[in-house]
Amino acid sequence: MHIEVLIPFLILLPLLGFIAVIIVLAVVGTKQHLTSNISGHSVEVITGYGYAQLKIDGTVVDEIRSWYMYTAKLQGLLCEVPIVVNIGTGFCRYRITTFVNGCRNNSLSN
Repeated sequence: MHIEVLIPFLILLPLLGFIAVIIVLAVVGTKQHLTSNISGHSVEVITGYGYAQLKIDGTVVDEIRSWYMYTAKLQGLLCEVPIVVNIGTGFCRYRITTFVNGCRNNSLSN
């Protein structure tokens, strides 16, 4: 074999490896599970590939399912206290920001 035949493969192989790593990071990074205890109640924010859930005491209060989410907003009430979860895209993972009664909750945000 001549080296001229191998050059396209040597250029293409690292590019395909890079693309494979980015795809794996994007799929793995979308699966997140954040949990916090607020006023004696368990609050969970769960994301995965194409879905997001807000759970209070194990019950799903708001959910979004889609082929791919760019942004999402989940809302729920905990003893008349509003909980708002904003989900947006970050680098290879979702960016989650949770507000409880208008104040950012750091344990339910990343």
